[in-house]
Parts: sequence; C-alpha cells; structure tokens
Amino acid sequence: MKDTSACTKWLWLSYFCALTKSKLLKLHECFGNIDNIFAAQREDYEKLSFLKADDIERLCQKDPAPALDYEKKLAAKGITVLTRDMDLFPEGACELRNFPSVLYCKGKVRKLCKDECISIVGSRTPGSYGKDITYEIARSVSRAGLAVVSGMADGIDSIAHRACLDAGGYTVAVLGCGVDVIYPKGNFELYERICQNGMIISEYLPGSMPERFSFPERNKIIASLSRSTVVTEANSKSGSLITAADARALGRDLFAVPGNITSKLSGGTNELIKSGAIAITGANDVCEYYHISAPQESTNENSPLTDDPKECLVLEALSEKALSIDEICYKTALSLSQLNSILLIMEVKDLIKKTGADLYTPVLK
Repeated sequence: MKDTSACTKWLWLSYFCALTKSKLLKLHECFGNIDNIFAAQREDYEKLSFLKADDIERLCQKDPAPALDYEKKLAAKGITVLTRDMDLFPEGACELRNFPSVLYCKGKVRKLCKDECISIVGSRTPGSYGKDITYEIARSVSRAGLAVVSGMADGIDSIAHRACLDAGGYTVAVLGCGVDVIYPKGNFELYERICQNGMIISEYLPGSMPERFSFPERNKIIASLSRSTVVTEANSKSGSLITAADARALGRDLFAVPGNITSKLSGGTNELIKSGAIAITGANDVCEYYHISAPQESTNENSPLTDDPKECLVLEALSEKALSIDEICYKTALSLSQLNSILLIMEVKDLIKKTGADLYTPVLK
C-alpha cells in the first residue's frame, strides 16, 4: 500500500468506492489528503455522518490493484487522469462550490491558468452573423495568445474551436460525456484536431454517454477555467446563458455581442448586456479590456488565404465568376456531401459568401 500512487488512490476512491463529488470533497476536508483517506480505518469512517453503511464497506476494501489496472487501461487509451492534488489540475475548477476531484483528459495536456484562457459559447444553431463574429473573435484572441475554451457542441462552440485551431492556437473542449465519446457524432474530425493541438477534458468516467444533467455541470467547468466568458449569439432560452450565469457566480468577466433587437437569435445576448454584461463588437475589445496586444493582420498580398487544398480548389473555381453549388461541384470534382461541409466552413472563415441568387463568390481581402 505504501507504493500506491496518489492517482491510483483517487481512482480507487472516486471510481471503485463510487462516492459522489460532495462526499469526496467532505472526505478531503476531514482527512486533509488522499493518503490519509486511504489509510483511515473503519472507526474513522463511522464517525462521519455523511457516509452511509455501503460507503463505509467500500472504503474498507483497501485493495488498490483494480484501480491500478484501470489506470493502466486508461493510459493505453491515451487518457490522462488529473486529480486535485496534482499541479496540472486546473486552478479555476477548484473555485467551483462542488468541484470534481478527478478529471479525465485527452490530447496535449497542460496546466490551465484561468488568466490565459477565454471561454466562448453560444447558440447551437447560429445565423451567419453569429458564425462570422464567433470565428473572428476566436481566431483573433487565439493569435493574441489566449487559449479558447468551449463545449464542442454544434454551432458556436464548434466554430470557436475551429477558429482557434485554424489560427494555430490551443483550445480546450469540456465534454458532458466521457473524453473517449465523440458528441455530437458529426464532430469526429474536430475531436481529432483538438486531440492533436489542444485538450479534451471531462469529469465523467470514460465511456459515459451524455445525459441531460451532465451539460449544466459541464457548463460550470467551462466558466471556471477562464478569466472571462464571451457569448456571441444566443436566444433567450439558450443553454449558453447557463454558462454566463456560472461565470457571473464565479466573479468572472462576462462579455456579450449585441445583435439586431428584432432577431430572436440575439435575444439572449442583448438581455445579458442589459443586465450588466460588457458589450463587445470584436476581439479588439477583449484585448483592450485586458491590455493585451491585439494581433496584426498580415498585409502580405502573396500569402494564400487558406492552406487547405480543397478550399484552394473552391477559390480557384470561383476566381472568374460567382457559381452555384452544382457548378462548383463540376469544376472541382468534389462530391456534394463534401462540398456542403467545405462551403459552410469557408463561409465561417469569411473566404466566400453566398449571394441572394444562391451563388457563391469569394470575399475580397
């Protein structure tokens, strides 16, 4: 037992003893550290009124072998375990009232300092306005040196992650399921990109499927990891407003992008501003607020607009005149299913735009 690592002991406590977050926190408060919790005897546990008989029975089973075996299996899957005693454990998460003592991670794991992170959230079904401003803000703050945190959901979350990655930045996706579960399923490519150039993080056991209750808990972690949260576009019932409320409860800065007062898509962000959120119209506002040097856009006319070969094909096809999607399909030999996805991403990147006649044309830089 003396050679058992703190990480193995935490897995024994959180997974095999199956204790809730609140009980884990209370145990740590009572005993001071994981070594004392593991070394305690039955009579020590029986003094604690919050532990039930079943909890005590499991705590008295001191065999760390199953937890060690589980830890090895996680490592074989590329999953890193962070516990509250580790230096790598994110400082911001510890400020949550009922924070998780164990987090599971994939990708390039690094210590998250909240002053170096910014959370960007919003609607799962944004309009073109929300897509454009999200991409611009996420790309620019990434180029200014901030890590972008979001939830890898459809819409604003995914756009924020992609913009950060496109800018060569570091992004963190907080999931409401296990770190080895891709949700939504359509985000497989994005998930892989984040694993290569960022971090996937979750408080839920690997293999856990998303549940309704898990997303509000996920939102609290998103808010906790950053010095501020930006809501770029959200209606009055958007789940991103929960993240905004969590940011306020934690004393974090809250930014919101104003929108058309007649647009339902901007109802939530406009209400946030009315209730005290800081109105911003771009990344420069965020950089100025924190006295960060805003990135300078390249003025090199010879530099390519994109290094993606398929996007280059589309731009080449559109070099002479605006085209319909069928015409682009014919000129590039790309399938319609491929093209739909490529064109959407290129619109978000502000490389092309769609005219009223359903024709695509390049955006002049």
